[in-house]
Amino acid sequence: MVFDNAEDPHAIAPILPDGPGQVLITSRNPRWNGVVATTVTVREFSRAESVALLRAQAPHLNETAAGRVAEELGDLPLAVDQAGHLLADTDLGADDYLHLLSDRAEQLFDHGFGGSYKESLAASWSIAFDRLAADEPCALDLLCLVAWLAPEPVPLSLLTRHPSALPARLALVVTDPLAMARCTAAVRRLGMAAISPRAMKLHRVPAALLGGREQTDSRDDGWAAVAVNSSRRAIWPFSYEYSAITARRGPSKRTRWSAGERFSATTTHRRWLRPPTSLSISP
Repeated sequence: MVFDNAEDPHAIAPILPDGPGQVLITSRNPRWNGVVATTVTVREFSRAESVALLRAQAPHLNETAAGRVAEELGDLPLAVDQAGHLLADTDLGADDYLHLLSDRAEQLFDHGFGGSYKESLAASWSIAFDRLAADEPCALDLLCLVAWLAPEPVPLSLLTRHPSALPARLALVVTDPLAMARCTAAVRRLGMAAISPRAMKLHRVPAALLGGREQTDSRDDGWAAVAVNSSRRAIWPFSYEYSAITARRGPSKRTRWSAGERFSATTTHRRWLRPPTSLSISP
């Protein structure tokens, strides 16, 4: 028996069957240890696994091209599988696919293209985003902000030390340790980001999808500008320990803006959100 996309261990426990047989539970929630099941974490593919799958599905890709696609997808299994089917069905080259990924990630991920999973990648994540927005709106605010930063661990102190750079709702959360704990717990419970006591890391693919959502709170300049302003306050006058405050790379390379100029960004914001080589700050 399979319980797919279960969220609450305590809700599942009373309906688990007794007797012989096996039960498989799939969930975004990592907190199942010692409750009703033994957990097995399903992580991203290795680069070699991603390349092998892409080349098996789209033989016209050479190893280098497949590696470039895999890198931009962060080796996320469902994204790699979906990309492989698209590349096979359309005979797109790697450059064409990566261009679409950069400019139209949300639309690209919204199509299944014959993969073995009947729900599109965008639809799967959209359900999780909507659930988070209903349960903990501030947790979605937090993700929307982190989505514009590098796909590396983002120090939570970037937010807690500079609340004045944030929209009012999120600023209230980051200045209250209990509210912040509730917010990060909601993100962890839905398996939407990797969270440690000091940092949060969001995968490239959900970051790209969040970039396509209209989650700009009450500010006219959007989450991109909030990310820039927060980062600028953190690194000047070079007094804080931030090792990776850089523009987000991957499917959402922020070298251009969405249709309709959703964000009324200034020239400074545009420059800051172009992918730099690296930025390391030492105290």
